[in-house]
Amino acid sequence: MNGTVSARCYSHDKFYTAEFSYANNAYNYTIVLPEEGVSVDECIDELAAGGLYNGSLSFVGMSNMTLTMPVYEMEFKMLAKESLEALGIKKAFDSSVGLPAIGKGVVLGDVVHVCNFNVDKNGTEAAAATAAIMYDSSLTNFKSELVVDRPFLFFVKEVSTGAILFIGKVGKI
Repeated sequence: MNGTVSARCYSHDKFYTAEFSYANNAYNYTIVLPEEGVSVDECIDELAAGGLYNGSLSFVGMSNMTLTMPVYEMEFKMLAKESLEALGIKKAFDSSVGLPAIGKGVVLGDVVHVCNFNVDKNGTEAAAATAAIMYDSSLTNFKSELVVDRPFLFFVKEVSTGAILFIGKVGKI
């Protein structure tokens, strides 16, 4: 992809950033480009140490720049049970304790988190979803396998308001 875009530009001794506005300035997309000879890991370390906020980042100005960058899509998926247990959340996964507020015998099996980020000539799309996999430990013949081998719908709903945040149709498998 390439084209002329307006960006707020900043410099640092290890990287250069360009910030692009989306949706009437409601969202920003920022590129952090390492300086020659600096690795991306060094940039990550600097950002983790507060590199955007510790005074080491200088505003260069607004620029109508020619931007050339790749089209890309990234997806991240993780099962979070081990991480949650390491943070001390253990009882929810224990069948002797479970989640009694939801129901007797209900146990958290795992938590799945998925993020998708897509940048192309039309802009940026990002989505994230987290799902809890629960089961009733008192049931002995619950379905242990589900084969989704035909078109289906999915949605993510905000619980307190009932608002549907994401809805989709998978038409071809």
